[in-house]
Amino acid sequence: MTDVWSDGGNWETGHWLNGRLGSLTTIRLVERILRDYGFLDFRIEDLDGIVDGFVIARVGSARQALLGLSEALGFEAAESGDVVRFVRRGLPRLAIGVADLVAEGEQPLVTLRRAQETELPAELAFGFIDGASDYRDRVVASRRLEAAGDRQTALSTGIVTDDALAVALADHRLQEIWDGRETVSLALTDRRLALEPADTVTLIRPEGRISFRVTKIEDGLARRIEGKSIDPYGSGVPTGGGTVGTPEWSPDPGPPDVAVLDLPSLSGVDAPAARIALFADPWPGPFGVAIGSASSGYQLRQSIPQRAVMGTIAAAIPPGPVGRWDRATFLEVSLPAETLSGEPAEAVLNGRNIVAIGHAADGFEVIQFRDALLVGEGLWRVSGLLRGQGGTSDHAAAGHAPGSRFVLIDAATPLLALDPAETGLLRSLRAGPLASAYDPESFTTLDFTVHGRALLPHAPAHLRATRNPVGDLRLDWIRQTRLGGDGWDQAEVPLGEASEAYRVLILEGPSERGRFETSAPHLTLSAATLAAMLSAPGVSFIARVSQLSATAGAGIATEILVHG
Repeated sequence: MTDVWSDGGNWETGHWLNGRLGSLTTIRLVERILRDYGFLDFRIEDLDGIVDGFVIARVGSARQALLGLSEALGFEAAESGDVVRFVRRGLPRLAIGVADLVAEGEQPLVTLRRAQETELPAELAFGFIDGASDYRDRVVASRRLEAAGDRQTALSTGIVTDDALAVALADHRLQEIWDGRETVSLALTDRRLALEPADTVTLIRPEGRISFRVTKIEDGLARRIEGKSIDPYGSGVPTGGGTVGTPEWSPDPGPPDVAVLDLPSLSGVDAPAARIALFADPWPGPFGVAIGSASSGYQLRQSIPQRAVMGTIAAAIPPGPVGRWDRATFLEVSLPAETLSGEPAEAVLNGRNIVAIGHAADGFEVIQFRDALLVGEGLWRVSGLLRGQGGTSDHAAAGHAPGSRFVLIDAATPLLALDPAETGLLRSLRAGPLASAYDPESFTTLDFTVHGRALLPHAPAHLRATRNPVGDLRLDWIRQTRLGGDGWDQAEVPLGEASEAYRVLILEGPSERGRFETSAPHLTLSAATLAAMLSAPGVSFIARVSQLSATAGAGIATEILVHG
């Protein structure tokens, strides 16, 4: 900051106007919290310190809300008659002498018990919120080099401050623990009835002075006092060491881009396999995905720890072949962030470099690619394609328009946590920063329906038609399976359905002329049957075949043109 303003260093200690306006004294902060909790019977004494803010992390009492603040800034809450007073630790209250002490039997006038050094922490971790680093949670540590043990303790404060002040507070709190390692016990005369818990008392005796904070009072024939030793000259709140860095600026990514991908099963599991992809730049951290409605509320279903590689197709993709390498088609892909990388052909055949291309309304084609080349800023040329993977041959045959989504399928695109009973239902999701309250400025709300593409039987392959001399037509095809068909040593791929069944449609132009079902991968239509169905002898028609599922109905169809 000093490279622009010569007095930039003064900003750290609040000497700029915005520094003063952005800070709050401990007295005002405690008073505000107590009044927010409806607590009126209190008295705030000479508390010290200034903070930039304070976060109450959970619902609780006023005492619980102030606990982190009091531990960080070194003050106590104690009852005093019908009010609760807040007292700074180490603030001298009164001095007493030997004449104020009362002997109790054979006990000494003053008892000092010192804790073993091995029982005291050698290191204190101080948790705070760094106001100069986009309000991130931070931890600094203070360590006592001459400590005999290696104990550690942690303090989670909830205060908003800077790194320099947090380090100074950590040093101070650790020193305070060591200063209080002695427990003082004594009995006083009834002339000292004004003494209350949390008071700092200095005992003046010939051997020297002892300062302690009163922690316990027992009234009987004498007033027995117990307290912790304290350094009355070291309990103020430090102002920091002036080592705070320049405040960091973190751009707001806004609502994330969300895509629900209704894809075929890529793992062989017989269940809906919809995936979810989120993108934000910059990525602020894990996002939460909640599903529900505005009327019934949204329930968190899952968290997304990393952003997906998402972009768009810069140029149209023509229809492509299925079942072999497509070496003629190149994809022009625009990515706002992240990168792509090529893989050897063997790795691609083993399931690497899978992408989904399309739109939620029309569906997605699953494509694999072998080569990726950066040809411009954020522009990639992808080639060496395997089209129509996972049974998406229908989308491969249709091609894709410019602007279609391009989503890399990997660990950043997990399965959507959707119950199978929700398949086919209109649902609504909200995606936003995890553990944050809903804010339309940072959350995306999306209505979607998962139709269960993974449950549809794949299109039959190698459909062909042959005629015998008398004009009978025989249709033959080979079924595909959507489950467990990757094994090379299988005599026959699994059926994947409850029973084997197919539907054959005979279409003349847009009109359906006949519908047949068969339980075998072939069908014979006699010349007489064809003559009865078609509008004229020798007319051309389309034979369309699809496998049937007991739960999803007719699957993806394949068709051929049969000439008369």
